[in-house]
Amino acid sequence: MKRATIIILTLLSVVLTLNGTNNIGKYFKMSLKNDDVKNENLFANSNPSSQATLSGTWYWKSTTTDSNTEFYLIQTGSVVTGKHCSSFMSGSKLDCVDSNGEDSITLNLVSENVYEGTIKSGFSDAIINVRLTLNPNDDTVFIKQLSQPSEEYYLPNHVFMTLAQP
Repeated sequence: MKRATIIILTLLSVVLTLNGTNNIGKYFKMSLKNDDVKNENLFANSNPSSQATLSGTWYWKSTTTDSNTEFYLIQTGSVVTGKHCSSFMSGSKLDCVDSNGEDSITLNLVSENVYEGTIKSGFSDAIINVRLTLNPNDDTVFIKQLSQPSEEYYLPNHVFMTLAQP
């Protein structure tokens, strides 16, 4: 029951976030290389502050604003599950999962503030191995794709995502 309540509250916060933000919430492919690329290991030993967990809504928007991605995550201990929604090419390529369906994101804590696991594309069912590195000092997470399947999918790579809603 507690998990269901958390999921409902998370989905409600997503709806409120989507209604109040321009491009966030449309759906997204490709292995983006961004000018904002930084070493994702910078945060592995950060001191925790306001956000010491991946639970919440995380977003990324391209510098050209034609692509964006949101992750809706719930962390229980060292396990993180959730859903994603990406919009690329001004919304013409959507990679999202049904909000009532199975989780598309499964991650496990592998070291302090570093999580590895998979994202299942809602566009093609491709499985993408990823690493997320949390910087709890500024509420950002760095996403790096560890594999790039041959199937078509729409997710950012080597970018920072920002916490929208805890």
